[in-house]
Amino acid sequence: MKKLLICLILLFGLILSSCSVKNDKYEVAIQDKTFLIDTVNKTILHEGQIYKYDINGPTITITYPDNSKYWWTQQANGGYGGMSDNYDESKYVPGNILIEALTNEIPTTNKSEKNYFLGFILLALGIWSTVSPYSLWYLRYGWIYENAEPSDVAIELIRIGGLFLILVGVIFIFV
Repeated sequence: MKKLLICLILLFGLILSSCSVKNDKYEVAIQDKTFLIDTVNKTILHEGQIYKYDINGPTITITYPDNSKYWWTQQANGGYGGMSDNYDESKYVPGNILIEALTNEIPTTNKSEKNYFLGFILLALGIWSTVSPYSLWYLRYGWIYENAEPSDVAIELIRIGGLFLILVGVIFIFV
């Protein structure tokens, strides 16, 4: 029984860790151009060209495929920028457009999408607690003691907790 409990805990942890939602790549449209921003590799993809970027405090530096650079430092009411000697605005997308693509708001995942999984888990645990409180008591305490039985109060508290979990699960799913 101990091994089963440990396996269930590990499986539950694995399921929860695999369900984290990350938005590593997203698209931005600026002046009829579409850019794919990759926040992990710190790249911007546009029409087959890969531009690398680095953000250091208020300064964003864009490195072009030919290793030329464009940088911009944001200040309160504006900012200032510059470029390397070999920077050619006509060869690639201008630096100011790439900076604008980077500084656009990053799209976020819909909150309700994140809550479905947690809501269903809470709902399932709540139903389990309400329908079979003895099994939950046994998983927590019963296997430790020989010939032990839960009190009526313990069983009722587990049922009440289950009803609470059902309520929270429903809120997570539908709100």
